[in-house]
Amino acid sequence: MKRKKCTKCGKTLRVDKFYKIKKTGYLKSSCKKCSNAANKVWRLNNPEKVKATQRAYQKAHPEKFVYKPENYLKNKEEIKQRQAKYYASKGK
Repeated sequence: MKRKKCTKCGKTLRVDKFYKIKKTGYLKSSCKKCSNAANKVWRLNNPEKVKATQRAYQKAHPEKFVYKPENYLKNKEEIKQRQAKYYASKGK
């Protein structure tokens, strides 16, 4: 399998550990782990921009944000199991 060197951490990793740029099809220069860390820092430092982007997306796609109680009622047990598993893994 092909390998590539991350420009942030300097590790040589398999190419599946890098995100692909949609427009060009090339791989990003930093690995997924470094990209995620950088994105997290950016989101924490720019909460207004994050909120504005979220609001714009919700306004453009209102059908995705409609509360559907029948969906919850149909999948109630599955949702409870998923939540229990999540909280157990977080140690809460």
